[in-house]
Amino acid sequence: MQKYTVPIILIIILLLIGSVAVKTIRQFKESNILSTGIKVEATPTPLRLPNGTITETEYGRVKYLVFGVKIPNLSKISLIANFSEKFTGEKLVKENNCDLGINGGFYQGNEQPLGLFFSGEKQYGKIVKSSIANSFVWQDKAGDLRFIRTPPVNFQFTDFIFQTGPYIFPNKNQLRLIRDERARRSLLGKDFQGNLYFISITKKDNLDAGPHLADLPVIFWQLKEGNIFPLEELVNLDGGSASFFYSRDEEGNLTLSSWAPIGSLICVRWEK
Repeated sequence: MQKYTVPIILIIILLLIGSVAVKTIRQFKESNILSTGIKVEATPTPLRLPNGTITETEYGRVKYLVFGVKIPNLSKISLIANFSEKFTGEKLVKENNCDLGINGGFYQGNEQPLGLFFSGEKQYGKIVKSSIANSFVWQDKAGDLRFIRTPPVNFQFTDFIFQTGPYIFPNKNQLRLIRDERARRSLLGKDFQGNLYFISITKKDNLDAGPHLADLPVIFWQLKEGNIFPLEELVNLDGGSASFFYSRDEEGNLTLSSWAPIGSLICVRWEK
């Protein structure tokens, strides 16, 4: 009997190991059906946004963080093209001594902007018809920045202008889009006093993710109704992998890095 005892024990041990392995693999697959398999770490706390506020909000049972910085009057705002250079946002804010930076509008794979883009007395792209890029961010040479639906006839008094969108009016209705996905969002916003804000919105538990584009009007309507972040109008910028957000003060900075090149950077320098 002894000569059969050892093989039987080995078989039992192998069966137990196999059972545990199968169970572990099954649990791993079930827990990663809708994920990349990369563990999402909890948002580090406390987060600190220099010169701004971080607001927590919830929509569709998902918690989001809204990073917002109001641009002081008399600040110098510039638009820096980055289509062929493909520098990182961190490199651009450092080289241009930006106190605040956010990515600009959409761009294509051929190192060209998607739509009109004029900066530094140079035109990089022409107007395109688009239901998404239905707005223009325009700053005149006096430094007045606004969101417009129809661009100026000529650029005689234009400091910079670029096509982007969609234009967002906070309300109870979602945007009607053919395709949409969750992604980190970059936006420009204005309140009823005309103050300009740079905004990034992410998921609370994953700063590289964010809401559906279609949900933005409702999310900001909730914030406005609660008198938490009362913005009157917003315009969407490039998002997802090409979203970038930066703000600094004497104590440090907060940077939401992009993981793809940004087509352009909106750079703000405070008046000293």
